[in-house]
Amino acid sequence: MLHWSPNRWQLAEDLGALLRLTVRNGTVVTPQGSYSADVECEDGRITALVAAGESSGADEEIDASGLLVFPGFIDPHVHSRDPGLTEKEDFAHSTRAAAAGGVTTIFEMPNAIPPVSDVSVFRERAEQHARVAFVDFGLWAISLGRENLGEVAALVEEGAVGVKLFWGTRCIVRPSSSSTTSPTSRRRT
Repeated sequence: MLHWSPNRWQLAEDLGALLRLTVRNGTVVTPQGSYSADVECEDGRITALVAAGESSGADEEIDASGLLVFPGFIDPHVHSRDPGLTEKEDFAHSTRAAAAGGVTTIFEMPNAIPPVSDVSVFRERAEQHARVAFVDFGLWAISLGRENLGEVAALVEEGAVGVKLFWGTRCIVRPSSSSTTSPTSRRRT
């Protein structure tokens, strides 16, 4: 489940009217291919792709001649460290930087303090981030092995975009005693 940023559309709301933007003469890149077109936007959302030069009625125009035009990028692996280690970065600044770089959606990793390991933390984090986000976002959940294994299904149902596994430090796999190439059968010299 994506969480929509209320700050993303604040400018249009402040002006009390819909903003119409046309990006003209660019090479539009879509999953179906690249082609010359104008992109019409209203209130921050793409409303139409029209043949180059056929768009009209915009409040603002951008000439994208010689440029590639993308609808927005997704960064699926972001660590803002918010809450907990905000001296490194906080969510508001992380999402502002994303927007400045053309990223319109981020997926926030779960290993902040506290980690997103249960539904109550997930909900709290989503509400906290929604207040300051400048792009749309999704939240990863975390699996801490047996500590929260029972929570994983509920986190996915709540809308986690994925589950990060941190099993290595808590789960030791011992190979069978018949294995001659296992790390436990080797001796350090």
